[in-house]
Amino acid sequence: MAHKTQNTQTDIMVETKGKLELFFDKYGNKILWTLAIVAIAFGAYFIYKSYADGKEREKAQKADVALANALVEDTAEAYAGVVAEYAESAAANTAAWMAGARYLEVNDLENAKTYLAMYNNVGGVAGTVVDAKVAIALGDIAVEEDRMEDAIAHFRSAVDGCENANVYGMAVEELARVYEHLGMDAEAQALYKEASAKFDSCKAMFENRIRE
Repeated sequence: MAHKTQNTQTDIMVETKGKLELFFDKYGNKILWTLAIVAIAFGAYFIYKSYADGKEREKAQKADVALANALVEDTAEAYAGVVAEYAESAAANTAAWMAGARYLEVNDLENAKTYLAMYNNVGGVAGTVVDAKVAIALGDIAVEEDRMEDAIAHFRSAVDGCENANVYGMAVEELARVYEHLGMDAEAQALYKEASAKFDSCKAMFENRIRE
């Protein structure tokens, strides 16, 4: 029985080997060509990706130079030009914030809102400072337009998202003023105490406003 089983296994192996030989005799060249084409395709993809990455780096470098030039000129129009020419780059994102801030300075609220809306929060230690400044600017616009609930939301966002003492203090100042304007004295007092406990500079800044 064992001998019969062994013969059966041997027959299967021979038959399989024969089929494989016939298969490669018939399709061997096609397989090699297919593998070659796949290899070429992968190679072309990585060459293209390297080229595309290089073009993206070149574009990013040009955008950075354009932003540096705009910083020298320091006008809303110069920053707006960077946004228009290098959309979706990191430099354009920063330029959107700067354009919005400059338009806000001259009370051009519509353009200020337009460019600040183009800014995307970037996070990180340095990024949260700009993120908070944008939120403060949006809050200032909301105050100018008498949209106090929106102002509170923007200022609160800046307070909650910033770890820079100076910018945090600015956001607290703005938010507390809105609270006091609306007669929300308890909220303003809680905010002063929160800020004073967080940063020594804020404690010195708000100590005279805290009522026991």
